[in-house]
Order: sequence, then structure tokens, then C-alpha cells
Amino acid sequence: MPVTTLYNKRPSFRSMSCDYKLNGQEMGLYTWMFRDDVNWRKLALLESVNFSNKDKVNIIQFAPSDGSEGYTQILSLLLHSPEDAEKFLPIQAYDINPDIVNSANKGYLNLNIGDIERLAKNGVNVEKCFPGSLQYYIENKNSEKLIFKTFKVAEELTKKIKFNQGDMFKILPQIKDDSNTVIFARNSIGYYDEKTREAFISKASKVLKAGSLFIIGLLEEEWGLEYVMRRYGFKKVIRNVFRKGAL
Repeated sequence: MPVTTLYNKRPSFRSMSCDYKLNGQEMGLYTWMFRDDVNWRKLALLESVNFSNKDKVNIIQFAPSDGSEGYTQILSLLLHSPEDAEKFLPIQAYDINPDIVNSANKGYLNLNIGDIERLAKNGVNVEKCFPGSLQYYIENKNSEKLIFKTFKVAEELTKKIKFNQGDMFKILPQIKDDSNTVIFARNSIGYYDEKTREAFISKASKVLKAGSLFIIGLLEEEWGLEYVMRRYGFKKVIRNVFRKGAL
């Protein structure tokens, strides 16, 4: 599928900010660490309790971008559910854009002052996870928050997520669920038209068994996807996090 990247010229407080076209459909890549349309602490605790009877849980992330949200999920599990974290890892992340996948697999991440502040606020040892970031923050904390620097992500994190090329519309029906799956489709399906969004949720409702989780973002929230998900057997448990109910 042809992909044309159109870099966004607007100022951004994000680790990644650009647009690209996928088969004529304009998509956005806007992401950052600890994006606040999900309560990551509550999510980690919920995952631990929700899957307490499972030895292995599969986290599948669609449209992972540069890995910011995947690493956020990993860090949240390690911080708030350390005794259970390993059974959720590694995350399997799928993006249709090969350039994004290749970039993410190199294990580098752009962080700005805002990212580093959010990491520290959420209890992350930023120097351990992103070596050099603490000194960078100390030297630039009074500068504009738009200033970015590229950091190597610690191997302890990179080994806990696998970036793969794949079309989420083709991957979704291939998922084999045993009430032990978490799907992240955050700020991605919201770019599609209403019919396509509903078809995706309909397929997810058939793939996922009772107890599995489906997680969306602000973009889908603004499109009112919660109401569609209710019709297909998903119950909201915390903001933008839905649990599949029994059929």
C-alpha cells in the first residue's frame, strides 16, 4: 500500500508529529509519553486484577507510531503491577507503514522537556530508561518545551515490545483469544469513516471473548465510539478502556 509522509509544520509538544497518506486516506502520527487520555496507573492495576487467573496475556497494539505509548504501557506495568508485568510482555505492535516500523525497531525515541517531566511525574527513572535524558533536562529545563533530543531506549524496555509490519484490518481476525487479550487501537481507527469504524468494532466483538480488553483514545472518544462499542458487547471500565462481556 503506498504511503506518502507529509510532515506537520505546526508546533507540537509531542515525541512524534507528522501526517502521511495511506491509499488516499490522510493519517496522523501524534503521540507522546503518558498521553493523558488513559489513566495508565489505573490501567496497569486493572490489567493485573482482570487477568489474575491467566498465566499469559497478549497485548496487541495497532498503529504504535514511534513506540511512545507502547513504552508507556510497559513502564506502567513495571511500576504498578511488577509481580505480573512479565506475563503481559512482550507487546506485539503492528503498523502498516514500513518506515515507521523500521524506525521504531532501531530503539530510539525523541523526547522533549515535557516528555521527561511526565516520565518523572509518573515515577519513571528517566536516566535508567533513557540514558542522558536527565542531564538533558537539567541543562534545558528553562528552555522552550518544543526542543527535542533523540535518546537510545534502554534494552530493558526495547526487548519488551516487538514492532511488526501489518495491516490491523487483516491482523484483527487472525487473533486467537482465550479471554487473555488486550487490544490497543488508540487514536487510529478514529481516522476512518463511521462505517469502517463500526465494522472494526463488530469484528473485534467476534474475535474477543469475555474478559478481554479493548482500548481506544481521545480521537475515538470524540467520535462517540463508546456508544458503538456498547452495542457490540463492550462495557466501559475506565476512561477509554472497555471489557468484552459475555454474549
